[in-house]
Amino acid sequence: QSNVPTNSIALWPENPAKSAERIKKLIKKEFNANVGIILSDSHCLPLRLGTTAVAIAIAGFLGVIDLRNKADLFGRKLKITLTNVADQLASAANILMGEASEHIPAVLVKDAPIKLSSKSAKKLTRALIIPRNECLFREYNKKI
Repeated sequence: QSNVPTNSIALWPENPAKSAERIKKLIKKEFNANVGIILSDSHCLPLRLGTTAVAIAIAGFLGVIDLRNKADLFGRKLKITLTNVADQLASAANILMGEASEHIPAVLVKDAPIKLSSKSAKKLTRALIIPRNECLFREYNKKI
C-alpha cells in the first residue's frame, strides 16, 4: 500500500515475465539495444532489519551465475556458490529508486557482470526459483 493513493494498492503485473519481455522488446525496437530487464519489488529477509529488493521477473540475461568449480582467492574450488545477479542488481537499483517519495521508476545499470540470453523471460525468471525442499529457510517456511 505504499506509494499509492489512500484506499489503493499496487499489484504486480498479472504476468511479470511477459511484462519484462515486452519492455525488453520495446527498448530493442526503439534503441536497437540488447539489454537485460529486471522487474523488482521490495521485500524483507529473515532476521535482517530493513527492506531490500528482489527480482520478480527478468528478461534478456541469465539471472544466476554459476561459480561452482571456479577458484577462490586462494585457489580452492568453490563448491556451492551460485550468484543471484538479478536480485543483487535489483537491490542496487532500489537504493537509487528509493522506497518513499523519490519518484524514480527505473534505473539504467551499465557494465553489469551479466550474460545476455535469448531464452524466454518465463524460463529466465523460473531459473531464479528453487524447490521449497532445497530452500535454506525450509524449516521456517513450514510454519507459514
